[in-house]
Amino acid sequence: MQALYAVSFDVQSAQDGPDHVYERLRRHLADWLGNHGRVPAPSETDFDQDGRAVLPGKIPGHGDRKVSWMVAGDGRTRALRVTIRQPLFNGPAQFVTRVTLSRSEESGGGLRVVMGREIPDGWIAPVRDPRLRRPNLLREVLKDRELEVRVLNQVATGRYERIRDEGSAAVLLDSLALSTRLPILLVQPRDQAAWNMAVDASGQLAGLAQVVTLNYLTVQAVRRVYEQVAVPSGGARLVWPDLGLEHPAYSREEVCRPSFVETQLMPSLGHLSVIARGSDSAWERARQASHRAGARRAAEQLSRAQAAGDKAGELRALNDRVRQLEKEAKSWEDMAQSCIEERDKAKSEAADAEVLRQDRDYWKKQYLDLSKGGTGQTATLDVWSQIPVLESTDALPTFQALTEASEQRIVFTARAARAWKDSRYPHRQEMTDRLVALAQAAIDLYSQPGKMPRLAQWFYDNHGLKYAPSDEKLSKDKDKRYFTFDQKPRDGLSHIKIRDAVSPNEVGRIYFALDPEGKRFIVNHVGLHL
Repeated sequence: MQALYAVSFDVQSAQDGPDHVYERLRRHLADWLGNHGRVPAPSETDFDQDGRAVLPGKIPGHGDRKVSWMVAGDGRTRALRVTIRQPLFNGPAQFVTRVTLSRSEESGGGLRVVMGREIPDGWIAPVRDPRLRRPNLLREVLKDRELEVRVLNQVATGRYERIRDEGSAAVLLDSLALSTRLPILLVQPRDQAAWNMAVDASGQLAGLAQVVTLNYLTVQAVRRVYEQVAVPSGGARLVWPDLGLEHPAYSREEVCRPSFVETQLMPSLGHLSVIARGSDSAWERARQASHRAGARRAAEQLSRAQAAGDKAGELRALNDRVRQLEKEAKSWEDMAQSCIEERDKAKSEAADAEVLRQDRDYWKKQYLDLSKGGTGQTATLDVWSQIPVLESTDALPTFQALTEASEQRIVFTARAARAWKDSRYPHRQEMTDRLVALAQAAIDLYSQPGKMPRLAQWFYDNHGLKYAPSDEKLSKDKDKRYFTFDQKPRDGLSHIKIRDAVSPNEVGRIYFALDPEGKRFIVNHVGLHL
């Protein structure tokens, strides 16, 4: 089999021992094969011994599924390996899924899933790569509350993690520094399509990568520490465990494509997972345990026959032992052949990788040469990262850059500029980050279809901003609350909070009016709490 995808999980139970985990995994496997009772399939008890079955295909026109399974192990170690073969559409190749369930007294339970294809010997013709989707078996195991599933000692849930504030960002930064972790897909969703992608990726990539969503503020927190893994606005970046590598970035347009996970992430991560996950060690341990148990039984049988002077019994015992040794030799030959094939494949892929690396370096140089301007700097790809930091007494360059970058979705009054000049607010970078996040929020809020969301929760979930629709003190001060802009009266009561429970000169606020008609935010105050 040419493996294209491989995941391995350690599975534990907080309440019971390895036997409980193994039985629950067998139950999930039987339910998955039988499509939860919709088609005839092997039962849990059928998996007590080797067997095979033919099941109807789940996808019309793709043929029946041929299922075979083997059991190995002894009293201390046990494993079940199930192989499902199904013809691929339009061709002689078969799609193969191999599932291994295991348990041992030392390490608890385990689950391994490998997917790939088999091509008949001698067939020389192009074969389309099969579509890779996480088996629903994994979804059922991950949502089973009686099981704790881990990969590289990290809990696997099949859900994404939200990093919405700087405290959570600090935890993420610590995780990024670890070399013993899964790849992490950092996503900054700015529309529903990107959120849908995050949901899809977190499920499909379970065991391959972790998915983390960021907002503008937490994106900036990551950028300031690890510039090389900065996330494009509204896009994503896949961060390898080795921060010294190049980490692929994806634009907002790319992550919003419905096929993004299937066509870009699954093939590359699946290919790497085959190399990283290696051989099926749990199955090999169980099979060796079976061989040792068989050898002990044969020795005991031979000893009893010799003690009783039973020559026929001795002959039977010796014949049984010969068959066991032949079977064991065949298994080692199969393993050796598999290792040879993996070695040859690795050599071929290493040669291909070197050619691709040379091509990449060439085209990267061409791009950098073309993108150099008169100052010799690389062309800017993210306008938001180029917004100038607020000067201590002059906000106009920042305000103008934000208005231009947002295409007029955020505008500023003259009073806002004066307020900033008078405030002497000490945390200029922090205030700049909030203004950029507010500008992006204006774009996203007035670009999405449907009714207006609950703003306090929406601002925090999507942009990390602490929004308040009212202010008791300001609501009583009409001169500061109301203002005129574009010859229309505006209500500037809505505001963004920056720091509380600190010295008065550090309590920052951004007061603004929502303008649904003009589809924009009108900022009337940037500085200290009014």
